Amino acid sequence: MHQVKFADIGEGLTEGTVAQVLVKVGDVVKAGQPLYFVETDKVNSEIPAPIDGKIAVINIKAGQEIKVGEVVMEIEDGASAEACPKDGACSSSKKEAKSEPVEENASVIGATPVSNELLVRNIPKTTSSSQQAVKATPLARKIADDLNIDLSTIQGSGPNGIILVADVKESQPSVQEQPAPVQEQPAPVQEQPAPVQEQPAPIKRLLDIDAPLS
Repeated sequence: MHQVKFADIGEGLTEGTVAQVLVKVGDVVKAGQPLYFVETDKVNSEIPAPIDGKIAVINIKAGQEIKVGEVVMEIEDGASAEACPKDGACSSSKKEAKSEPVEENASVIGATPVSNELLVRNIPKTTSSSQQAVKATPLARKIADDLNIDLSTIQGSGPNGIILVADVKESQPSVQEQPAPVQEQPAPVQEQPAPVQEQPAPIKRLLDIDAPLS
């Protein structure tokens, strides 16, 4: 049984988030076939199968945080998967018939160690114009909810157009750049001076002065 561990995918990162699991238990895979999609703060990558075989154990799910060195899956090598049917019963004749090829394959595998780190392929960001339903990783949905960002306005760059954390973060500046609404300040009310009441001119009383008699 071959253990598939989460290897360092570069940039000195020690952990990542599983965006999508691309296989299920019982699937037969080929070396190089993508097993799961992981996203980090700096790199978004598909992690491929290191060997041919059948998926026996899956220890991860979408949205799960994983650390470098953690066993995420176990693969039954191709020789064992071919020797035994799905019900797990192997006939003695098949074991004997396959014993020599298995040993030869084992020697080849032992001579050429397989490293998950060497098989990591960084996925360039692509734009899917045919995306009709909003698909996003659990972490991307959470961040979008926290920032009040509508996922339907974002084009995903992950497998099958899935929206990743990086896509949400890239859309954030456009939201922040919107200027805050300017509140109109009411014009100051000028106090009007009290009207000055005109005082009537004083009426001088005219006194009739009798002229002196001559």
